[in-house]
Amino acid sequence: MRLKKKDHKNFIFALILLPVLAVGISSYAVFKGIQNYVATSSYFKLRDLNVEGITDARYIDVMKEEILGTNIFRIDTRKLSQRIKNRFPTFYSVTVTRQLPSTLLIVAKERLPVALVRRDAFYLFDSEGVIVSKFPLSEQMDFPVITGLENKLSVLRLGESYRSGVLSGVLDLARVLRQQRPNIENGLPRDGKLKITKIDASDADDFSFYLGESIQVRIGSRDFENKVRLLSAILKSMGADINNVKYIDLRPKEPAIAMKKGTGKR
Repeated sequence: MRLKKKDHKNFIFALILLPVLAVGISSYAVFKGIQNYVATSSYFKLRDLNVEGITDARYIDVMKEEILGTNIFRIDTRKLSQRIKNRFPTFYSVTVTRQLPSTLLIVAKERLPVALVRRDAFYLFDSEGVIVSKFPLSEQMDFPVITGLENKLSVLRLGESYRSGVLSGVLDLARVLRQQRPNIENGLPRDGKLKITKIDASDADDFSFYLGESIQVRIGSRDFENKVRLLSAILKSMGADINNVKYIDLRPKEPAIAMKKGTGKR
């Protein structure tokens, strides 16, 4: 009697399981059929490559030669994104998006270079601490040189990221100076001799930078954006007198200006 009950339960279980298996197998077969169609159909053949943020036309042409005509689902978007980043170390973001049925969109965002560090060469840093380029010391660069970090950074390598506390702070200052550069230069003489030449980071709590080789701007270690905006207004108000300035101190609530020719603070 027990055997018959067991056989009865097995029979019921089989009646339930077999339809489920049948549905599962059928669904899998349909899925594989759709997958095979999508992966082989000419309808999904890549016909257009739209690129934003990459200006190297030759590199774009090479990519087009390699991937146009390929099924869009056979393109590994992650590998393609990484490949572009390896080719262009200044890009911090590369997104590759399928736009069905036949278009691939690549959007690259470039890092913002802000300042140089001098070693065996000039190393150009972006605002996030990544070295984006390297230049010979003989080359004239239109970026301020960070001083005072000689013993605070390890060996520098192109494409690597460096994140020390003092470096992060001084690069944040360099970023603000780069972004507000047009406003700063609008208040300076037109001959270009008083551009921002260097940033002194020897004291992590008290940064300063230089206009030309001799006019020091003391700015501290915080609230850079407001202080630099204030500097722009000060420079506009001074006109030609800026050439007689020894330093501008933006740290106090009321900024102080020291002149070179014995006129004291202003």
